[in-house]
Amino acid sequence: MGEHYLWFPRFNTGTSPHLALNTIIEHNHIKLLDELENKAQNWITFLSNLSDEKLEGNLCYTTSQGIEYCVSY
Repeated sequence: MGEHYLWFPRFNTGTSPHLALNTIIEHNHIKLLDELENKAQNWITFLSNLSDEKLEGNLCYTTSQGIEYCVSY
């Protein structure tokens, strides 16, 4: 779930939620699978709308500790 709750917000909005890595998002495995499948659509939409300019730039975001960080794509 880290890719949906931690990395997707970093790519999409440049921010990180305050969420511990061992946080249990959903106890029910069937609901968890459904949520994973539904959230995958967020990535498909995000990636489909990326411009060439964005792909040639940097990913800059604020970590969950409030530190600004940039990495090259």
